[in-house]
Amino acid sequence: MLKKILNLHEKATDRRIRPLCEEFGASVYPKVRVADVLPIEGSGISDQDYQFCLQSHFDFVVADGEELPLFAVEFDGPRHQRDSTQQARDMRKNWLCNRFHLPLLRVSHDHVVEREGRAFLEYMVELHFLEKVVQAAVERGDHPPDTEYFPQSEFDGTSKIKKELHRRGICPPGWLLMLPKERESVLYYSISHVSLDAPRPRSGAGERCKATVQVRILKGWKQPQEIFSVKRTALLTDCSPNHDVLGVHGWHVAKEFAEFLCFQEVMEKVDRLLYARCE
Repeated sequence: MLKKILNLHEKATDRRIRPLCEEFGASVYPKVRVADVLPIEGSGISDQDYQFCLQSHFDFVVADGEELPLFAVEFDGPRHQRDSTQQARDMRKNWLCNRFHLPLLRVSHDHVVEREGRAFLEYMVELHFLEKVVQAAVERGDHPPDTEYFPQSEFDGTSKIKKELHRRGICPPGWLLMLPKERESVLYYSISHVSLDAPRPRSGAGERCKATVQVRILKGWKQPQEIFSVKRTALLTDCSPNHDVLGVHGWHVAKEFAEFLCFQEVMEKVDRLLYARCE
């Protein structure tokens, strides 16, 4: 019996990125041989690296209207975290992408699963294309040469959960300024960006953008009482020195993901607390 071209995880990845890429005039190609993307002929890479390019493939390659590669996407399942041989292959592929300046985005199940109506992978890919729109505007002279794209909007799911918390009587800190009489009794949330670490641009193995976020539910303005807190860390592997795929700010995407994970758990805890009060 013939094998399927894409496994379940790869099909989920394809389903997330293809409509979005096509919206921006790009095409998505699965299972593309590395040697068919990277210009390895006469490049000076080692025989081992050359052979690796001939034998390995990218899960997906996204190309522009002229069929030139824009970036590659790799889905890393559990094996990529525990198999040393697989990790060595991943590091070699990361290095080759750095060597030939091809952005490579590594994602896991967390980035592909739909949350609050959208997968985080879609958010990441959209940042990439929006950054390119800004770059094109700079080249046309529509913006100053030093203009840099920086995503201001948070992940859709985070916004939705914040609205749901507000409906349950838990507000952002700014609202307390408008409720002077109720300041000591209203519950509110506080966001702390514990760490935001972006890798230093350099050639070599893949780098990780790391962010740790803490969200606390508090009560009381003068002497806040912590009801509970949630802390989450997000890691995104980005082997492109310029972080092209992640909107040039990989740490921003990691921060948004960590913040979303925090708020997702906050909502679950709040609902349990409210349910307990109704018992």
